[in-house]
Amino acid sequence: MCSTTNKPLTLLQFSDLHLFTQPDKRIHNIFPEQSFLQIFKQAITENPPVDLILLTGDLAEDPYQAVYQRLNQLLSPLQIPVVCLPGNHDDYQIMQNVFIQPPVTCNKLTRLGNWQIIALNSQIIGEKEGSIAPLEMEFLKDTLANSEELFSVVAIHHHCIPTNSLWMDRMQLEDSDVFLKMLTRYKRVKLVLSGHAHQPLNALISGITILGTPSTCYQFKPNSNNFAITNKPACYRWVSLSPNGDIASKIGTLRLTD
Repeated sequence: MCSTTNKPLTLLQFSDLHLFTQPDKRIHNIFPEQSFLQIFKQAITENPPVDLILLTGDLAEDPYQAVYQRLNQLLSPLQIPVVCLPGNHDDYQIMQNVFIQPPVTCNKLTRLGNWQIIALNSQIIGEKEGSIAPLEMEFLKDTLANSEELFSVVAIHHHCIPTNSLWMDRMQLEDSDVFLKMLTRYKRVKLVLSGHAHQPLNALISGITILGTPSTCYQFKPNSNNFAITNKPACYRWVSLSPNGDIASKIGTLRLTD
């Protein structure tokens, strides 16, 4: 997919949906599906028009075909391009079998105007931490080397900068420093988007903005040595990508209504 525009592109990121087979199942005093539906509707309503939606992993807590099909049925009627990538809880093979028809896909490369969005698989099957497999790294390097005229967003599930929560950082992307150092070789890599940490992350490394986006359901307590949940509401991230390479971003928080 490729288009040209002189206007900024609007990208919405949703992460860590943790959907169950049963839509009404609750975890940590949250109904993940209801929470996602609420924050998704709010985001679409307050950010028209949207050029691309990114779902950055852990779409399912129960990684079964029925869960992904239900999500696909929700997203497809909007006719907004949606790119899905896997998290540690997901079954990537099933995702690829379900999200096969535009507008909802697992496309690894999307080009819009002066930008390209590269979606990576950081899943280690059966493990909570993440890694970029050699073939995945080769794809990333080849894509960046062969598209130096485009600005790049790299989307990945696992966080590549510390959260300062000991338990969470044991599940960080392995060799994050190597990954980030490699990205700095390409001057038009502008942004890395991740999920997994269930909390906001923000850093600037050699001109590359690194942003972690909270979950559409429950959030983890920051700066915690052990697993802990906060009462902060569902979130999503809005990103604006300007034709000249400038980036603007903010986190949208679910507005609770009576």
